[in-house]
Amino acid sequence: MSGSRLFSGGGWLFRQMCTAATKLAEAEVEHSGGKLPLYRRLSSLQMTGGTVCQTLNQYIMEGKAIRKQELQRCVRELRKFSHYQHALEVMEWMVFRRINYSYTDFAMHLDLVSLTKGVVEAENYFNDLPPRSKNKYTYGTLLHCYCRNLMADKALAHFEKMDELKYVNNLAFNNLMSMYMRLGTSNLGEVYRVWKSLKSVSPVTNLSYLTMLQSLRRLNDIEGLTQCFKEWESSCASYDLRLVNVVTSAYLSWGMCEEAELLFKNALKRRQGRGPFYKIHEMFILFFLENRKVDLAVCHLETALSKAKDDGWSPSPEVVSAFLKYYEQVNVDGVEKLRNILKTFNFDDNFLLRTCINADKTAHGLHQISLKEGSEISSQGRVDLLEEIN
Repeated sequence: MSGSRLFSGGGWLFRQMCTAATKLAEAEVEHSGGKLPLYRRLSSLQMTGGTVCQTLNQYIMEGKAIRKQELQRCVRELRKFSHYQHALEVMEWMVFRRINYSYTDFAMHLDLVSLTKGVVEAENYFNDLPPRSKNKYTYGTLLHCYCRNLMADKALAHFEKMDELKYVNNLAFNNLMSMYMRLGTSNLGEVYRVWKSLKSVSPVTNLSYLTMLQSLRRLNDIEGLTQCFKEWESSCASYDLRLVNVVTSAYLSWGMCEEAELLFKNALKRRQGRGPFYKIHEMFILFFLENRKVDLAVCHLETALSKAKDDGWSPSPEVVSAFLKYYEQVNVDGVEKLRNILKTFNFDDNFLLRTCINADKTAHGLHQISLKEGSEISSQGRVDLLEEIN
């Protein structure tokens, strides 16, 4: 089809693009509950053209009222689907129409300025805000902008200002620590100073404790990690296994098997056996196989399999491969050995496990035959060998 025919007859291609845009918008509306006819129009603008201002004005001219709450929902949905510019234009239309902003509206506007125009413009917007609008929400949003863009010096200076104003909260702490982990440049003293600031002004959530533990693990602070975990464990409202996973993994990576086992035993007691504990079992399996203690690894595998029937869990490819690698090193038929274990728990027909086993067996068979032949195998040869091995 020629280019001229594509655009003849009223613009065939343009109509197709509009249709595609409409379908995309409808999919997004369905995702958001199918509740916003106005949102459907706004979300179509990226493909159909037009402006937010024109769309909103036309909507009003059709005799439809627009409530502030509806505009706020549109902004949230547009941002969720990364339509940052259009979300910002909705907020600018609200300002032009003198619709009163809430404190959180100023924070959202600031975030959208950062996403569309950059951090410098976001700083300008923040600096121009009236004093009463420079609150914990807008301060926190600007910190998030700095952290998102890995601007460590500005983020830390801004965090210190928030600390002076008593605006530090769990979200601010998590943003700062996440930035440090992404940069890989956090130092232990700084981590503890920020942690102390958070604890002095705000009840600490499980998520903040999780972030702190991850930071201490990365910094190899064994004593600090243990103390932080015990502090959380002694006062937590809900026993979050994500924190147990971090500390268990850290202990095993540092060769502290007894400490890891004691931690796991206590977690079982605190949770009254209610898991899921599969991730922890897999950590122990990999640790014991690496240290050539296969009986203990098998024990953890069997315990996990005995609990997995109702949860739909199955061992990860990493665990399956680790078993096969171990058995190969000790000259045992690992495939048969592992299949017998799985069969005991009715896992012999599991698709994922069969795929892992066959893939490992195939790779091993190809390697052995290529070594015996002393030459590369052709593409057709590989197909024939796959059939032979399977």
